[in-house]
Amino acid sequence: MFKFQSLIRQLLIAIYILSLLGRSVKAELEIKPIKNDSDSEEKIVFNDDFDPPGDDKPKDTGAGGSRDGLRCNPDEQPIRAIMPPGNFGLTTKAQQNIYLHLPETSARQVVLAIQNENKTIYERSFLPIETNNNIASFSLPKNQLNLEAGKNYQWKISVICGEYSKPGDPTFTGWIQRVEPTAIQKQLSNKTSKEQIQYLAENGYWYDLMDKIYLQNNRQKIL
Repeated sequence: MFKFQSLIRQLLIAIYILSLLGRSVKAELEIKPIKNDSDSEEKIVFNDDFDPPGDDKPKDTGAGGSRDGLRCNPDEQPIRAIMPPGNFGLTTKAQQNIYLHLPETSARQVVLAIQNENKTIYERSFLPIETNNNIASFSLPKNQLNLEAGKNYQWKISVICGEYSKPGDPTFTGWIQRVEPTAIQKQLSNKTSKEQIQYLAENGYWYDLMDKIYLQNNRQKIL
């Protein structure tokens, strides 16, 4: 258990340090080698070269936000989205959390919007900011959009710096595709928590990976 806690801790520290260095939290989410009983080395690296089981990857995932970070006031730390390489990843959830590295800020809410690839479905919601170790998660209310399996969706999240949303507020975008949970249940059922994290990272399940890391950190209060 101690080694798994150490692995989770390193994942979160990697996210935090990358943010402090002013780099986007993307493909660099790589854990430096750690030792186990056999003195071998291991690391978690997200695999960006995966084929989604449903629709093809979006043709243009675009930039997910400023690579230098965005902020509400000049004296605040940058805000960054915690996104997968290429801004595209898989999830098994019908309503998925979107994560931001959000240091102390004057902002009190965000607006999260999700639309399908052909822009015929669109939902948005204003959500309060609640952070845990400078990491905040956001998802649409349960009575709103449920992601359809095999379809691509684009999400957009804006941090509202004033009383109302306005142009220039820190804004980030990314893409997501839902996969039926049954598609990977068998592969995960006989794995340890650490092995599950490795499987999710290797197979493109960025959002499930982040959920698991975030939940584990909340449970263990590591940092």
